[in-house]
Amino acid sequence: MMSGGKAVPVTLSGAEEVPPVSVPGSGNFGHSLLGYVAAARGLDRLEADRARLADDLDANWEVLAEAVQTVMRRHGIEDAYEQLKALTRGERVTPERLREFVHGLPIPEDAKARLLALTPGTYTGAAPELAKKI
Repeated sequence: MMSGGKAVPVTLSGAEEVPPVSVPGSGNFGHSLLGYVAAARGLDRLEADRARLADDLDANWEVLAEAVQTVMRRHGIEDAYEQLKALTRGERVTPERLREFVHGLPIPEDAKARLLALTPGTYTGAAPELAKKI
């Protein structure tokens, strides 16, 4: 890239080097383009650790609080947020604690069954519908 009138090589990851580029009038655009190319190359090398993500989800049953609160409100339970706050604050929510909470709710059995069938790994909330709107 031009820097004070001369071409300067750009090092990406310490091991690869981009040859000097000299485009008159490119200024900051050229630097931005090289940065974008380097970032894209780096992102292409990333892989998600699916097992670790699944383990992390399985350890955080708190993510199901949104689903439980939604069902509670749908069935007219007052203070749904406050009740869940008492369940989720200060202590880990285990599958057992969540099941006990759901069993104690004054909601129809089919609604309880749907909530009890959820796991942190299977619950997506409104994400699929919201993604379609993008």
